Amino acid sequence: MDKPPISLFIPSYVVEYAIVDSTVKYMNKKNLWAGDEWLGAVPKLAISKDIETSEFRLSHCNEEWEDLCAVQSATTIEEIKEIAEKHYQGINKK
Repeated sequence: MDKPPISLFIPSYVVEYAIVDSTVKYMNKKNLWAGDEWLGAVPKLAISKDIETSEFRLSHCNEEWEDLCAVQSATTIEEIKEIAEKHYQGINKK
């Protein structure tokens, strides 16, 4: 069984996470970059809350919950979930 991530960056904690499976449709928008490479579909997503700013952050993670790419932060969890759903249709049901 996959264990959830505890924290992906300091100072933060994971509030929600999802494992991307075959019921989730990845929207190939080619707008997420990890370093110099385009980042395609990832197997895991996590939403973290920054302790200092209270902002939420969506992390695109590999199988080991390593943060490969994080999109902009948002002030509410609903906003960050909308961003996740744009890239992974059906992920909000996970």
